[in-house]
Amino acid sequence: MRLSRNCRDHVLAVVLVCLTAVAFADEDTGWSNNNYVPPREWKESTVDLPRWPEQDDLLEVSIGRGGDPFHYYIDPESVSISDDRVVHYVLVIISSAGAWNTSFEGILCSKAEYRRYAYGSGRQWTPLAGSGWQRIIDDGMYSYRDTLYQDYLCDPGGPNPDVSGILRRIRYQRDSILDD
Repeated sequence: MRLSRNCRDHVLAVVLVCLTAVAFADEDTGWSNNNYVPPREWKESTVDLPRWPEQDDLLEVSIGRGGDPFHYYIDPESVSISDDRVVHYVLVIISSAGAWNTSFEGILCSKAEYRRYAYGSGRQWTPLAGSGWQRIIDDGMYSYRDTLYQDYLCDPGGPNPDVSGILRRIRYQRDSILDD
């Protein structure tokens, strides 16, 4: 398509007016490319192992998988959010036979990833050296983490979580009315 010279002149004039307006707007706001500060690279905070969970303190979380022989609990005393925005918690999974599987974990809500810091046995923690971040998936025997991520510990697509909101969701089983 070929534009007439008159039409081209009008388009060029409009473009120049827009560029001039942007230049003046930058002067008014003080913004320039020189003021851009790139986001810092995320760095994980140092984590201390929590106290051992007491059975009477545990809060059960509903995972919603029919026929699941396990019960899932969070120790409310262990729930914290560090400066790096990782939600830390102690998870206790109790089998129908009464066996405990205890772990200290973290979820990075912004990336939907989790990390196990330690396993527990005999009321003592065993740190996991070199454990890395893994993607949370809703598949198989570890799908409970997806429920923890989606319904209790994080608010995907929402604001950053806070400890009181997390504990409210756990205590009242995801009742969004109580989250406000």
